[in-house]
Amino acid sequence: MRPFEYASDLWDTLRRTDRPIVVYGMGNGADKLFDRLADIGCAVRAVVASDGFVRGQSFRGMRVMPLSEARTQYPDAVCLIAFGTRLPSVLASLDELRHTWTVYVPDMPVFDTLFFDLAFCRAHAEELAAAAECFFDAPSRDLFSSLVHYKLTGEWDALMAHTTPASDIYRLIGEDITCAMDLGAYRGDTVAEMIEHFPRLSRVIAVEPDRRNFGKLSAYAAGTAFPVIEAHRAAVADTEGEAVFYGSGNRNASLAATSHAYREESIPLATVDGLSADATPDYIKYDVEGAEARALLGSARTIARARPILRVSAYHRSEDLYRLPLLLKELCPSYRMYLRRTPCIPAWEADILCIPEERSRGV
Repeated sequence: MRPFEYASDLWDTLRRTDRPIVVYGMGNGADKLFDRLADIGCAVRAVVASDGFVRGQSFRGMRVMPLSEARTQYPDAVCLIAFGTRLPSVLASLDELRHTWTVYVPDMPVFDTLFFDLAFCRAHAEELAAAAECFFDAPSRDLFSSLVHYKLTGEWDALMAHTTPASDIYRLIGEDITCAMDLGAYRGDTVAEMIEHFPRLSRVIAVEPDRRNFGKLSAYAAGTAFPVIEAHRAAVADTEGEAVFYGSGNRNASLAATSHAYREESIPLATVDGLSADATPDYIKYDVEGAEARALLGSARTIARARPILRVSAYHRSEDLYRLPLLLKELCPSYRMYLRRTPCIPAWEADILCIPEERSRGV
């Protein structure tokens, strides 16, 4: 179904319900959800957490209730999941919860406050339709449609539809990678993934802006027997210089402030074109917490010169789902573009894969 054909979204559904609303989870996602519900005039009846996790906590002035207690007290509740996970055991338990409650997983933007709601979809219907046409194969287009449906409705089935294991993504990329760039390398976990899946890999240029994460990335690089891991502390953008950075020591550190708890500091800005001046990367991973578009703009010369495979995270901002495919189409028009997502909640881990036609492996 096209975005302008929807008559309502999750927020309309919640406005109309007369059933108790419970929020499952605490943290930044739950904070954003509470604020959104307050904006639309919806009250939260309870905050719940898994029984083993409850130890007398409170959240937003409410006692955190064990899940078993909440299921007894509110048997007809509408449950809103407000945390993220990729653990199969947790995903299975949440799936089972749907036998008791009506469960939604609201799509909450990681950065900014621009929600992927009905008004947003109608305003960007043309861009969304154009973005859908950028993808080369049917699985990508099916996933794109499911993601639009999920983001509008919060429905579990749409969220989990058309996901794929990480091994399938690496199979699409292939093994002939010799020089890789890891933008948003965190603590070295994705560098380790590259080493595992690319047997010919001999050089990795890893970039991480957060101070604590970079320290662990550097320790990982120094402690591995892998030939060359170059660790750079910088934020990747479309220009070089310096910028204010909001460090957190976790995966949400970024150039965009999202919480009062984030530590503000100055950080060098770097471009892919500058970082790869003496290299010919054949794989670049972009997971830079909402700065993907800027990072891609700073990669234009490298893309034209080296024709690397690109893997771009497309879930940090609501507009990423259409903006990034359209930008990639401009930057690499002769590439084949795919959309893949590994199972998790909410709709994180959605990656756009751009592969040069000559390296597409006939897919």
